[in-house]
Amino acid sequence: MRIGRTLTRSLAVLVFGSQVLVSGLAPRVWAATERGLTASKVSGASAGSPAARALAARRAELWRAFPHRVGEASARPFVSGRRPPLLAMKGGRLQRTVAFFGAPETLRVLGLKIDFATDSLGPLTTTPDGKFDLRDGKALGIVIDPPPHDRKFFMSHLEALRRYWSFASYGHLVIEYDVYPQADSAAYRLGDTGRYGPWTLGQQSFDSAQRFFHDAVRTADQTDSIPFGRFDVVALFHTGSDFQTDLNNDSPRDFPTFQINLKNPVPVNGGAVSIRGGLVMPETESQDGYYAAINGTLAHEFGHTQGLFDLYDIETFFPGVGVWSNMDSGYLLSTPVQDTRTGTVVEASGILPVSLDPWSKFLLWPDNIDYVDPGRSLTTALRATQLSDRTLFVPLGGEEFYLIENRETDLNADNTLFLDRDSSGVILGPGLAAVADSVGDKEYDFLLPGQGILIWHVDNSVIYGRHIPPDFGINSNPSRRGVRVVEADGIADIGDPTSRYAFGSPFDPYFVGNHTRLGPETTPNSNTNDGGLSHIAIDVGSPAALDMNLTVTADWRVVGWPLATGVSQRGAKPTYGRL
Repeated sequence: MRIGRTLTRSLAVLVFGSQVLVSGLAPRVWAATERGLTASKVSGASAGSPAARALAARRAELWRAFPHRVGEASARPFVSGRRPPLLAMKGGRLQRTVAFFGAPETLRVLGLKIDFATDSLGPLTTTPDGKFDLRDGKALGIVIDPPPHDRKFFMSHLEALRRYWSFASYGHLVIEYDVYPQADSAAYRLGDTGRYGPWTLGQQSFDSAQRFFHDAVRTADQTDSIPFGRFDVVALFHTGSDFQTDLNNDSPRDFPTFQINLKNPVPVNGGAVSIRGGLVMPETESQDGYYAAINGTLAHEFGHTQGLFDLYDIETFFPGVGVWSNMDSGYLLSTPVQDTRTGTVVEASGILPVSLDPWSKFLLWPDNIDYVDPGRSLTTALRATQLSDRTLFVPLGGEEFYLIENRETDLNADNTLFLDRDSSGVILGPGLAAVADSVGDKEYDFLLPGQGILIWHVDNSVIYGRHIPPDFGINSNPSRRGVRVVEADGIADIGDPTSRYAFGSPFDPYFVGNHTRLGPETTPNSNTNDGGLSHIAIDVGSPAALDMNLTVTADWRVVGWPLATGVSQRGAKPTYGRL
């Protein structure tokens, strides 16, 4: 039986602000104006609608045809002479390439606009002539990622990326950026779209992806004076939609979205700099009557450039932890969106990437992990992860442990998500609902299906075991995942294609009103993956809230022991010794 609460139906509302440009690589300051914060609280359809679930399932099918990580991951910098990814395999473990000392780290992203002289593929792509869509999107009533898709449009998307990673890292990661060519409507032009693809699983497609990245970077370098050596990550933005959003299967030659590590680097700047990989992104993900912003996908792919693993099953592309992490399906969440200027309402996905899972954050920024020592009990209040980076680490024995966090959705309790966007129409992230609101701009998790204490089971013997494939399929064994959500209701929905909750449910977190205890006797239980007793019990004493009380008990005593004998002890007290 499921024990749950009534789900609130909600609507995301677009509001306006003003963008301030400063000198340097990028717009660095963005502030909302009061004038734009006038949207009313309107109820709409649930983000977990059957249509949205069907859409996510279809996109998972398309990922099977072309994976979005191409080439072998490496600890080398993507741009020679620059900093390496934040994480890389070292000594058989995923570790930081440079130790983290708590100070902010800066990464610089270079966006390159790529179009084509001709499009001989015609209706097999979504770009009618190989060029970017430069129409007036506002006049056409396009709400999500409206054209013109010019330099300002992509600068705004990189600003949204900066905002998200500043939020996800608690300010530890600073992203600066620029887009070339710097003429607003210009692009670096390749030959014909038909030179690349078709995009099916296999070596031919991988070779084509490598060739496209080579050609694009080489053409940009030969056309313009680009200071490649000032950047850490290169992102190619090409014309048209992408292969993974071809829901009707009528534009199969659209370029896929992927992160790539090149077999052979591209020399640029007269051979002074080498490019070893980067990102490939479309100008839009809207097609076939479906609306999507590229925000979520861009945030996900950027995570790969910094060494983060996919947390879905890379063999079947079914969810591994579902929408609870942006490194799985979190960026696919959809919701109705209302434009306050026109009243237009559309359902769209990708507008907000959700928080990272605590395992990814633990690897990247381990400065506020609260370790619960074996044999010690802890009663504490855990603040919402969007507002505090504190996470509990509970060892289970061997290579297994729990990471415990408090995930909340509606931080300011107004049942409405206000979205900031600038004059380009690009959604920059969540915004403040009113002058007195201090947390609304952190509501990246607003679209999650539920809230409460989320318990993650991490098994390093799976993540770093001998069986692991070279593309790091840590969740490709549904019966023993490397990182999984302990689903509080005891029903293993996540990753089950027959379940309506395959991407996550309101019953996954622990809270008063749902299940409140995880222990040796509960379902699910707190045993290790090998079936051993962890002697851990976790009791949650609060309904879902910004601050939730819980107790972690680590009791290694055998039931019934020790026995009280009534005999007093004489002499010295026993002490611990080493044999």
